[in-house]
Amino acid sequence: MAKISEQLKSFARKSTSNEQQDVQLYPLILSAKELMTGQFKAQMTLLELCDLETPVWVRVNPIQLEQVLINLLTNALQALEGQAERVVQIRLQTSEQQIALFVDDNGPGVGIETLPHLFEPFHTTKKNGLGLGLSISQQILHSMQGTLSVATSPLGGARFTITLPRFTPLNMD
Repeated sequence: MAKISEQLKSFARKSTSNEQQDVQLYPLILSAKELMTGQFKAQMTLLELCDLETPVWVRVNPIQLEQVLINLLTNALQALEGQAERVVQIRLQTSEQQIALFVDDNGPGVGIETLPHLFEPFHTTKKNGLGLGLSISQQILHSMQGTLSVATSPLGGARFTITLPRFTPLNMD
C-alpha cells in the first residue's frame, strides 16, 4: 500500500511543473468554475462566487491551484447528491499577509469520525473513491506555503479553507 502511494505521489509530481508564478486569484477561480459548469448544471447545483471583487495576487503554481479548486468543487458536488437544494459557494477573505479562500456547501458536512483521517492518503467515504484528492491537495498547498483545512460551513455542510500568503507585485500595471 505504501509503495502504491509513493508511486501515485511521484506521478502527481511529474505530471505538473512546480514552477510558481505571480497571478491574480480571480481568473484562476473563474477558470475552475468554467471547467466545472457542465457538471454543476447536470447535477442541478448552484455554484456562487461571493466577495471576489478585490484583485488579489498570490505566488502559486496556477495549474496545481486550479487542480485543488476542481477537487474541492468535485467533492462538494458529490457531497450534495440526494440533497433537495444544492448550493456551493466560493468566498474570499483577505488580510495584509494572507488570503483565505472558502469552498462551502450545504450538504451533510464531514462526520466527526472522519475528521481525524480526512487528509490521509487512501481514506475515503465514497463508494468509488480512491481517497487521494484531499491528501494530494494538501501537499500541493503546502508546497506553496499554504494550508487546507475543514470546518462546518455557514451553509450547514462542509467548509474547506485554502490559505495562501498574499503577494503584492512590484509593478501592478
